[in-house]
Amino acid sequence: MCDASVKWFTLAVVQVRAREREDFSDMYARAREERADRLFEELFEIADKPCTNQVEVQQQRNRLDTRKWALSKLAPRKYGDRVEHDHKGGLKFQPAVLVQIGGGECEDVNVIEGDASKLITSVKQ
Repeated sequence: MCDASVKWFTLAVVQVRAREREDFSDMYARAREERADRLFEELFEIADKPCTNQVEVQQQRNRLDTRKWALSKLAPRKYGDRVEHDHKGGLKFQPAVLVQIGGGECEDVNVIEGDASKLITSVKQ
């Protein structure tokens, strides 16, 4: 049952107050963090509950997946998927395209580095 003395606010009112009052914004952020932590704890409670048939297994899997998805949205830094782009060293990728035009004779090529690009010339032997 709900306590009649407790006032409930719509999401729009909460968001407006969070923008207007810094102390309220801090409390709202802490409440969201606590909510995410509680969902995280529920994952273990659900996973530890034994299943007796295939239907219960699927229901628990759905409950786990829903909570994991909600966690990734409520606290993405803490519970979201980590995507790391780790690049070490310089990237020196310089593709060269060699095109043979004319007869079936093969020729050696020289690559001359210039200021803006590379010039590929053929050398007849």
